[in-house]
Amino acid sequence: MSFIESYEKMTTSEKNTFRETVNNLLYQCFITKMRFDRNTTTDKVNNDYTFIERYYSVFEEYLSYMDVSLCKDDTVGVIYCQSESNKNRLRIDSATTLIVYALRSFYESKLLENPNAQKVFLSSATFKQYLKDIGLSTATKKITNQQLATSLRMLSNYNIVMRCEHNFYDNYFSFFILPPIKYVINTEKMNILYDKLTNPDQEESNDIGMFSDEEE
Repeated sequence: MSFIESYEKMTTSEKNTFRETVNNLLYQCFITKMRFDRNTTTDKVNNDYTFIERYYSVFEEYLSYMDVSLCKDDTVGVIYCQSESNKNRLRIDSATTLIVYALRSFYESKLLENPNAQKVFLSSATFKQYLKDIGLSTATKKITNQQLATSLRMLSNYNIVMRCEHNFYDNYFSFFILPPIKYVINTEKMNILYDKLTNPDQEESNDIGMFSDEEE
């Protein structure tokens, strides 16, 4: 059944939900199955995720017209977009690149302790100390509180992190690192990125693909 046929069989309400969900997917790139509700401090099922699951083939065909693949990882509950033509890559500044690397590194270290974890809790104090411990925030290359807040806020727009307590611009805050951090950079690129980050001649900005290569 073609996309048009499938779409026309939807109810008016479902068509409205489809338009809203596909926009969320294209804007956020990553949709997680579970979403933390700050009001109840509990995890709730993400309606966008379940709707895409229900009409997966419809979303898949629709996105194919834009040369974009729809991918799903049931083990961690993530649906995401991947550009077949390797376009739509987000160019980020060097501070955000350092933060992305540190988030992935911290996330992987916690998974070694709890392989079944799907999100990792982190406080601002712990993360700032971690940046220092791994040598990514030093006296000569310091990530300021403003840079940290701006970068985390941007990453939260893509469901890579999610704020838990307080605001990213507050003196103290906490947040979750979400499973999509695995798809921003794969292990091989992470090692290459580390070499660049520890090279004093590194460029001022780096490419991190929000439509990134799938994890090997």
